[in-house]
Amino acid sequence: MKHIALESEDDHVKQFVLSLPRDSEGSVLELDGKPLARVIPINGEHASFDPEKLRAAILARRDESRRLNDDWEHAERGQ
Repeated sequence: MKHIALESEDDHVKQFVLSLPRDSEGSVLELDGKPLARVIPINGEHASFDPEKLRAAILARRDESRRLNDDWEHAERGQ
């Protein structure tokens, strides 16, 4: 996982990140209506995670990635 030091970022970036809702499930950033990134807070609530929930989330993300890859392949073929 990449760590990004906000101290070295522009003030607008810092303000944006700090303004994100502090939801225990995190936030999904979208661009043009499509998910781009998920921001998950690091706090005591996530110190002990549910392995089954994590596995389900990983599998769901894998399936979403496969679907998006299929969409790109169809678009590249002109279908």
